[in-house]
Parts: sequence; structure tokens; C-alpha cells
Amino acid sequence: MKIARNISFFLLISILLGCSQSVLTSTVKQQVANSDTICLYPDVLPTFKGGDRALYKFIADNLVYPPEAAANIIEGLAVVQCIVDKKGYITYSHIVKSSKNKDLDAEAVRLVRIMPRWNAGKKNGQFVKVYYFIPIRFKVTEEHMIHNP
Repeated sequence: MKIARNISFFLLISILLGCSQSVLTSTVKQQVANSDTICLYPDVLPTFKGGDRALYKFIADNLVYPPEAAANIIEGLAVVQCIVDKKGYITYSHIVKSSKNKDLDAEAVRLVRIMPRWNAGKKNGQFVKVYYFIPIRFKVTEEHMIHNP
């Protein structure tokens, strides 16, 4: 009798756990589908419309070298981390590797914030929010010297 009761109790617990796990699994899947979480491992990374060449051209065409940095021949590399949302818009950006100059860093963030819409990343065929890193190199050229005497 005691063994039968223990087996019944075990079966009841197993059934309840099995049901709650399937409910939990479907709930988790639903939350991921509707979620604003950021996908760390997308199947398809976001891309700048037109590809890398278009991205580099956008940066070159829109970069405004800070006058004081150009006058003092201050150069560097700033890496901006941003989030490309489900619709391809950049919704957040900040410096993760500083150029060691606040004006260059500010210009790098400004450039990323004014970027046009991207092709969004995907996970399991659905558009997802994705972290993206954009390195922006600052190198003083003759043109900067002429425009910033």
C-alpha cells in the first residue's frame, strides 16, 4: 500500500512537472518571440545597406574632424557599440574603446547616431535586436590641415 502510494505520488509529480515544463517551454518561446532582449548570437548579423563599402563611404562623407584635434594632429581609434533594433534602426550607442580624446569619441558616437536604417539581424528567421561594434579611425590628412589652420 505504501509503495503504491509512493508510486502514485511520483507519477503525479512527474505529470505535473512534465506539464509545467511544456507550459514553461512554450512561455519562454513566446517571450523570446515578443521580447526586447538583445540577441548575442544571431544567425544573420545586421548589415549597413549597401555593405561595408557603403558604411566606410558614409563614415568618410559625414565625419567632421574636431578642429582642435586636427590642429594638434590628434589621431586615434574609437570603437562604438550600438544596438541595431528589429527594424534596422540604431537605438543606442556608446564608446567601448576610447580614442583617448573626448572630442574624437564624441564624433564617433555622433556618426553612429546619424546612420541611416540598417538591414536588421535575424535569429530563427525572425528579426532581432543585435549588438554591433563599429570601429572609427581618426587620421589627420592634409585636407584637415587646410580646413583647420
